[in-house]
This record gives sequence, C-alpha cells and structure tokens, in this order.
Amino acid sequence: MAGAPVILYAEALPAWASAAPGSRCPALESLISRGLALPPLPDGPEAARMTLLGADSPDRAPAGALTACAAAGERVDGHWLRADPVTLSASMSQVYLSGAGLDGFDAAERTALAAAVSAELEQHGLQFVRRVSAGGGEDWAVRLPCAPDAEFTPLHRALGADIADQLPPGPAGLPWRRLSNELQMILHHHPVNAGRRASGRPVINGIWLWGDGPAPSPALAGGPATVISDHSISAGLARCYGGELQPFGEVDEVVSTAVRAIGQGTGPVFIDWAGTSSEAEGQLQALDQAVARLDRVATLAIYGGRRGFQARHGWRGAWWRRSRPVADVFAVEAAA
Repeated sequence: MAGAPVILYAEALPAWASAAPGSRCPALESLISRGLALPPLPDGPEAARMTLLGADSPDRAPAGALTACAAAGERVDGHWLRADPVTLSASMSQVYLSGAGLDGFDAAERTALAAAVSAELEQHGLQFVRRVSAGGGEDWAVRLPCAPDAEFTPLHRALGADIADQLPPGPAGLPWRRLSNELQMILHHHPVNAGRRASGRPVINGIWLWGDGPAPSPALAGGPATVISDHSISAGLARCYGGELQPFGEVDEVVSTAVRAIGQGTGPVFIDWAGTSSEAEGQLQALDQAVARLDRVATLAIYGGRRGFQARHGWRGAWWRRSRPVADVFAVEAAA
C-alpha cells in the first residue's frame, strides 16, 4: 500500500481518460508529472482494492463474502459467491459476456429480477443476499452450504469472452454450469426483460457466479483507518477489519470527510472514487477538484486502474517537468 495519508483509487479513470481525451485536469496532471510513480497494482479491480486496503492474498478476492459483509454491516462467516447480473450476447459460434451490472434499470425492475433470481437459488439450497449502496449501486451474493470444489472465473476476466471457456470446468463445475443455464432461461423469459427487448433496451439475461471463499480475518494489518466508498469490496473489507466506513457522496462531502479524518490522526484514508465512463468529463473535473483540495492538506497517492502516482515533498517546485494530459498517461491502459 502506498505510504500516503490519503489513497485515492479511481477504477474507471483509464476509461474516462479514453472517453474524454481532450479534457485537461491541472491538479491531477501536475501530480502525475511531478510526483513519484508507484509500483503497478495487481490485475483486476478486486485485487487492486484488496492490495490498497492491506488484505492478504490480494490475487484471490472473496468478492461474494465481502459483498455479504458490506450488506450485513459486519464480518460474516461461511462460504459465498458473487452473483453478478450480466448481459450475454450470441454470435454465430459463441455466447459471450458483453456487459454487467444494473445501470439503466429502475428500482422496480431491479427488485423484480432479484426476486426471480432469489427464488431459483433458494430451490438449490442457496441463500441470496442483495446489497444496495447509499449511492444507488447494487450487488448480489449467494451463501453456499459448503466450500465449492469448482473453479470460478472473475468477472473482469470473463467480460468480452466466450462463456463456454469461462464457466467452471470439469465434473466439479457441472452443477454450476447447469445452474447458470437455468438462471439464463428464467431471466430470458422474465417480463422485465421481455418489456425491455420490445423497447430496444439492454436486458439482463444471465448471472455470473464468481469470487468464492470466506471473508478475511477481522484483524488486517495496515488497513486504512477510514474508508470512503460505496463499492462492495472496499466496504466489505472495512467491515472485516473494523475501519470507519463512510459513504461516497458529492466532491465536497468526500473531501470534508477525508480532511476531518486526517485531522483526527487515526491513520490513512482510502477513497474509492465511483463513476462510469458515460460521465467521463464530469468525473475527471470532479476528481481534479478533489486532488487540488486534498493535496493542500495531506500527501496524496492516486491510482487509475493499475497505475499510481504519489505527490512528493517539493513537487510543486519542479517547474521543468511539463504536465501531460491525463489521456496520455491513462488512456493507453484503457485501450489495452
């Protein structure tokens, strides 16, 4: 973890930079150009969050259990899987995972789909958990009666791929492949999706199961004292090790919360910056405002995707280092 009082992680920063290549962000550009490049984070947003939050074994994120912890407000026991609603698209020779999440679905549609998925999972002896964050995001998880033997592919690796190559393989994976097929059929015929197809809107026609394993032990060494996040992984980790969890809100609220925590001197602050690529320009400008304000009160490390930079003492005086547009630094990662 970066040795800075404030660690800001923006998973979508490379996508924003790619979507708004002409956007200029003076504070962020100066930090990147004159600051210290940090070692790259592990591949995958879950592993990145776990690394920055001080968890052990960051390459194996128990996303299901952490989602359940975030929903319960405390560490939970047992074995879990994430159950992400996804969009599956078919070509002549394959079915591939083309999208994930419930953005664009209203509350009634989300509730109806969740009820259908929950009912099917309960018939298989699985407990369905639904988490709705303060910011309106939604994640689903499933509690298992015992540890699964199957191997599950993380969502970020399955996106864009033929699901036949990504579903749990072998005899141990057969029950999970059958369950995935049953959930696909239920969702395909669901009235919510039928109505959305008729109006040309995206549908949710599959559930991606992944992120198995129990929640981390409560005492994680070196975790931030304050976590500002609506993301289930970050929120779940905060619940596991007892860090203070604050919701991610408007820029002023985020900065004020971070400054207050810094003033208390309890330890590092972790900010998990939310946002989607459809909000690229606005998110970049909001992020730049936060960087400008936070840098005045604390040493700041910022990560966009896997790349990270930390402000260092005297960096403002390094006038000979020219600022580069954010897109020159981060858009390459989005393209990769």
